[in-house]
Amino acid sequence: MGGTVGNGGNATSTATANASGGNSATALSNATGRAGGSGPNNSTAGTANATSSATAAGSGQASAQAVVSGASAGAATATSTSNSGAGPSVSASASAPVGGNATAKTLSYFGGSGFGLPGITAGTSISDVTGQPRHFSLTPNVLAAFGHGTVDALGAMSIGYGGNGQSLTYQTTASFQFAHPANSDFLLGLMSQGSLGTGFDSATLEVFVNSMLAYEQSLTSLADAQAFFTDNPIDIGFGPGGPADVKLVFDLTASQVSSGFEFTYAFDPVEPLSGVPGPVVGAGLPGLILASGGLLGWWRRRQRTPEHPPHFAHVVCGSQRLPSNRDL
Repeated sequence: MGGTVGNGGNATSTATANASGGNSATALSNATGRAGGSGPNNSTAGTANATSSATAAGSGQASAQAVVSGASAGAATATSTSNSGAGPSVSASASAPVGGNATAKTLSYFGGSGFGLPGITAGTSISDVTGQPRHFSLTPNVLAAFGHGTVDALGAMSIGYGGNGQSLTYQTTASFQFAHPANSDFLLGLMSQGSLGTGFDSATLEVFVNSMLAYEQSLTSLADAQAFFTDNPIDIGFGPGGPADVKLVFDLTASQVSSGFEFTYAFDPVEPLSGVPGPVVGAGLPGLILASGGLLGWWRRRQRTPEHPPHFAHVVCGSQRLPSNRDL
């Protein structure tokens, strides 16, 4: 007679770290699901969840990593938050579902020089962000659209599929909380990208302003994603001024072994000249699409003046890409 098969044990691991005064905070958690009992039939490993959260106030870094191994279900989740001490803050989060081993890594701090592509690792979600960066460089179209030498935040995201052929959805986010002048035009600059294998089955980029959806782009083609995330400034819309919480959300679903996607970005509000359309963030996607048309007309009028030669590359709103100078 065969032996009895039992399901494995569950595991939960949580780590929290806080630092201030220029010190760094590091949170590490590791959860391992135990295998089931022995027998002639396959047993089911347990569920495991690992959660790490790190917060740093001042100039120190906040680093979080969560790892899950040996489980049949669960997730790894990491969050890092940095506060400058004078009001602004930046935050990064990442989650990776169990399909094999799962890892989530995040890093946040102020005053960095930006990030290169993090690299793509199987079963791993990564989100890095720095607020009020210094000594950085922007890609040509993004630099032209931003129009000046400062940005609020720079970041990088990476997701690598870690399953065995099943469909899994991963998520990375970044949040920027700053005070902005009235009628600031929120710009997101997608700068560089990298991929592994087929990349993904589907991916979605969303931008929320004060918890309201301001921009959304869905992708099902790796070629489209490579073009979209390369030196592409995106107009999110105008803000009414004062404190604003801008959140960037990237979801990736994949089912192919050895696949993944990564990218870098910049975010900054640009204070427009007089005659630009008024605040529209919060009006919903239709309002943003209409406003982007007004913005394009303003840019074209501005480009015709001798003191402002053409240089703005393109604006994207929703799933619509407005013409670039090269198309005109």
